[in-house]
Amino acid sequence: MVGRFFTITLASMLCIFVSSFVLGRNKSDSLNKLKRLATPTQDDHALYFSAVDMSQSVDGLKKADELRVSTIQSIKKILKGKVKNEQKFELILRLGELYSERHDYIRGLEIADYEAKYQKWMEKKSGKEPVLSYRKSKDELAKAASAFRKLVQKFPKHRRVDASMYALAKTLGRLNESNAVLYFEQLIKNFPKSPLIPDAHLALGEYYFDNGKIEKALSSYKKAMEYKNSPAYPYAVYKLGWAYFNKNPKNERHYQENIAKSLAAFKLVVKLSDRKANNGQFQLKDEAIRDLILVFSEIGDTENALVYFKKIGREGAYHDLLERLGYLYSENGDYEKSIPLLRKLLKEAPLRKSTPKIYAHLFQIYEQTGKHLRLISDMKEMTALIVDQSPFHQRYQKDLDFLNESKEIARHNIHRYSTLYHQQGTKIKSEELLKYASDLYVIYLEKFKDDVHSYEIRYYLADIYFNMGQFGKAADEYLTVSRARPKGKYLKAAAGNAVVAMNHLDQKAKYPSLPEAGKVEKPMEVPHIKKKLIIMIDNYVKF
Repeated sequence: MVGRFFTITLASMLCIFVSSFVLGRNKSDSLNKLKRLATPTQDDHALYFSAVDMSQSVDGLKKADELRVSTIQSIKKILKGKVKNEQKFELILRLGELYSERHDYIRGLEIADYEAKYQKWMEKKSGKEPVLSYRKSKDELAKAASAFRKLVQKFPKHRRVDASMYALAKTLGRLNESNAVLYFEQLIKNFPKSPLIPDAHLALGEYYFDNGKIEKALSSYKKAMEYKNSPAYPYAVYKLGWAYFNKNPKNERHYQENIAKSLAAFKLVVKLSDRKANNGQFQLKDEAIRDLILVFSEIGDTENALVYFKKIGREGAYHDLLERLGYLYSENGDYEKSIPLLRKLLKEAPLRKSTPKIYAHLFQIYEQTGKHLRLISDMKEMTALIVDQSPFHQRYQKDLDFLNESKEIARHNIHRYSTLYHQQGTKIKSEELLKYASDLYVIYLEKFKDDVHSYEIRYYLADIYFNMGQFGKAADEYLTVSRARPKGKYLKAAAGNAVVAMNHLDQKAKYPSLPEAGKVEKPMEVPHIKKKLIIMIDNYVKF
């Protein structure tokens, strides 16, 4: 379902791709953001009951809309002639329905177009940020409202006036026009036996909910729930959970009561979802499980969440909860709570698609909090999982784009933090930071030895070894650099530095005394250090 897809996408972006840490904010601030982004609206309600199957292919949706346009034109043409009232009523009603369906279709196109533009804008990081507009789709909804209004005004005594009144009220509600309430109330009062009464209570609740009138929304949802055999019942229970979750508590006791009622409602939706499903545009069970994660995040109750999700066979939802909580805590600066949650997630479910980004997020936390050894350890763990042949590779072997993207995340992070430690260590003359940089450089050269950056990284590693007095290692790395590329920019410098490094070892070495001249009984082997120094000198002479 296109409308809901957009809200969940943004919620995921907020929750999963947090790239900075904002200190001093509390967890409820972050959760309020998620509430606003994930809260279902009247459009989601319309999609749940819609006749437009947005799960079709793009071509299928386009052809269906072309047929709608053709039908609209035909109906308009017929209405210009002489038509009996009964037929006119049905034609105008169908006209309004077609405009509503066109609204749903065009709204999906508007969202898809916005997301494509937004993705391009994010990649370029330049220009004006795209803005989502529903102008074209709203125009279709206004046309629908006009058609339904004609029915109510011209056919006030028609046997199906309840249907036209409901259609008008619901459409006005989606347009956020307050007159919707009047028509809903008139329908409920004048047609108490209409089969549309539960739908009217639900739609009225939706209008109140979208406009922040939670108490009135709760009342309407409860009235809709009185009709347990109605298709509106499961959705009314679902929105009841959201209403309690958004209800402002008077005190702590009321807060706990609201949370408990919200959890109970969403759990009931999961039970009810095994009934015959709708056309698949809005999977209520999946939505309820996703929203349960949000409620459990609100209270940080991972223990009861684990018990519940295991009970319904959705351990993956528990891992989603750990991930969400981990990010929320880190955004709040509460790293000591965030790290164990994310580490637990990586230990229990290392093959999830978000694993590479979770590692990257943890690296940011470690660097921020000075947990450098933890960073090095997790970097080794990540590369073994993502870069080496592992169960992670087996899981996604058919998704080469994702595997390459994951490897790039690993490569980028090793490069980033090794360079960062090198720069900081050099600036403040910290041997400890230089040691961390060298550890990461070693990992990089082991995992990405053929990478375009490996040549310079090896030279930087040699420099660190030299500055730390590890002249043997420095000489070996310098020699490798000097032999690496015909046109490498460090060739001569590396060759010369290799000689200097070996000379340091030579000067510090203690050799046995040589016999006097002419008293050497048998050839003596040149010491190992002298041999290597000769090799370094011969190599340098080439330049």
